[in-house]
Amino acid sequence: MIESVPAPIVSAPTGHLDDTAGDALVDTIKGHIERNEQHHILDLRAVHEVDARTIRTIITIHRKIVEIGGSVRLVIENPKALRYIKLTALARVFGVYPTPEDALAGFVADDRNAPL
Repeated sequence: MIESVPAPIVSAPTGHLDDTAGDALVDTIKGHIERNEQHHILDLRAVHEVDARTIRTIITIHRKIVEIGGSVRLVIENPKALRYIKLTALARVFGVYPTPEDALAGFVADDRNAPL
């Protein structure tokens, strides 16, 4: 019998991921983890700026998800944000994609190192 892997959860925060918004996103992800929803796509296209707080938030989320054997893919299209992700070496940790559809395809293919 072949086990099917459930589709990943897509979270698409908007605005700025300041401490309050970042904490809210982490809490939302914790709720998914409690329901054993292991695989996630973080769509950051509507986040105004990917900065140190945003990075801290996605690292926190990644740590929590990896603890349960899950994975995280990022959706980023902003060139400045992509540069920041590359400079922080997070592109080695996350699959980074330009659209949620590409991230889903990467998830299905188990491609965590998508070309940027």
